[in-house]
Amino acid sequence: MDDKRSKGVAKFKQMSPKGEEMIRTLLEDTAPGTYHQILELAFGDLYQRANLDPKIRQTVSLVALAAGGHENELRIHIDIARRLGFTKDELSEVFQQCAPFTGFPAPMLGIRLLKESFAQG
Repeated sequence: MDDKRSKGVAKFKQMSPKGEEMIRTLLEDTAPGTYHQILELAFGDLYQRANLDPKIRQTVSLVALAAGGHENELRIHIDIARRLGFTKDELSEVFQQCAPFTGFPAPMLGIRLLKESFAQG
């Protein structure tokens, strides 16, 4: 477990330093078990696997988070997507592709956060 946790921390900080800090600050004192699960499962295991191209893996994460309306997590994953080299047009297309399958409101969250992300630089 500690190995996955340390790998998870390193991967999360590499992919989104602000995101790791945000999740740690949010959960470390009140729900440390959840914080460690995120580190071990998502970043210590799933993001370590080579079966999917990182951009495909990130696309799945973006779609799931947008469809579920998970704004804070979606901000983190838009940051990760940008670090992986997604362009504004690619990310816009990902969220537009959601509409026929998740219903209209879900992709609007992604599009709004995308606009904010690129406006910030």
